[in-house]
Amino acid sequence: MDTPENTLAAIYRAIDCINAELSPDRQLRKTPETRLLGAQSGLDSLHLVSLLITIEREIEDTIGVGLNVGRRTGTVDERKSLSNNPVARELYWRPD
Repeated sequence: MDTPENTLAAIYRAIDCINAELSPDRQLRKTPETRLLGAQSGLDSLHLVSLLITIEREIEDTIGVGLNVGRRTGTVDERKSLSNNPVARELYWRPD
């Protein structure tokens, strides 16, 4: 069911997955105020992308809404989107 609580729970499950890969001093707190970018974030670029992909999957599994962070028609040049990146395709790619 699509509720703010279910969405937040899906995001927190994704954070749990990423935290399992991070050292204790870099782990993300599960609060709405947690910073994902910048000096206050414990994420490097690879973990940030991994978190976004994991959030996509968790939200799709939880509430049945498919997200595609890497592509938005009309706002992202398709040649530069994650869907056209060979590494991203290997990690996670489901054609529409």
